[in-house]
Amino acid sequence: TAAMCTSTPLPVEDIRDHQKYTIARLADGECWMTDNLRFGYNASNPNTTTLTLSPTDSDVTQSRTITAYDLHEYGDDGEECHGDSNSKLGYSTPCMRSRSSEIASPTDGVWYNYTLATAGTVTYESGITNTTDSICPKNWTLPSEAEKTGLITAIGSTPSSFSPVYSGIYENGDSSIDDGIDVGAWWAGEIVERGYPIYVAYFNGELSDFVGDIKYYYGSSVRCILR
Repeated sequence: TAAMCTSTPLPVEDIRDHQKYTIARLADGECWMTDNLRFGYNASNPNTTTLTLSPTDSDVTQSRTITAYDLHEYGDDGEECHGDSNSKLGYSTPCMRSRSSEIASPTDGVWYNYTLATAGTVTYESGITNTTDSICPKNWTLPSEAEKTGLITAIGSTPSSFSPVYSGIYENGDSSIDDGIDVGAWWAGEIVERGYPIYVAYFNGELSDFVGDIKYYYGSSVRCILR
């Protein structure tokens, strides 16, 4: 994959579910997916799905079986994936959400909370830690803080090569898409500033930094970078 990654977008296939993505080497010198990740969402049963991740096909250091819930309030008390600043509800639960299905909204991809984006490794109980695992395919991973900064520095004001989309942030508290017409946000794999994760953000036609306390019960997009 590294050899074929050039500034001209090329298709690749995720062997886990055969979803196809475009990749390109951008002005920061790194190879990025230029589509939002769509892995894992089960359109026929969106409330819950079981993901089996292995080091042979995923960015994990050991095999994991993850039960992922719908970011929409779900469960007997409707709270498994919901939380707020005064609650731990949903803080250790892997969750994701699609607008409808990957087929209907392919550019939006899937919104993942940070627990699922990090393959279940970063939870409320795990404390402030940087992840070594992610939901990405094998040989791909969430960008580091330095890689995120490098991308923004290189193409922040002219991000067309990244093919950014205003997929918004999924607000589980009221089951809606926040600023889905003028904001995009992609998880990075490091935590800074009081345990808050960092993002690549897309706003007003530019890429920028974003730090926010929404990692466990809100959903954001994922773009993977070649390891």
